[in-house]
Amino acid sequence: MSKKQEGTYRLAGGITVTDADLEADAQRFEAGECDGSWKVLPGRPQLFGEDTMPVGTRLPESLVRELDEAAGELGQTRSELVRRFISDGLLALKA
Repeated sequence: MSKKQEGTYRLAGGITVTDADLEADAQRFEAGECDGSWKVLPGRPQLFGEDTMPVGTRLPESLVRELDEAAGELGQTRSELVRRFISDGLLALKA
């Protein structure tokens, strides 16, 4: 598993940007080079191109601690890592 690079961020839609990208955008905004029209969308942004459903399960505390530790090392949230493990597991079953 690869670690998240310091100073990189994953945006909604899967786009990855760096601190340098954000700084360049900020300079463009401050220089007035952007038209400045914003459309505010209510609610949280979609994670995927389709609706999602909550799925709950109970896990032993020790497993949750391991999961949180691994997620932290990878620069991910617990939910991101669980989704990744489920997706990878389903792909492995189909192989």
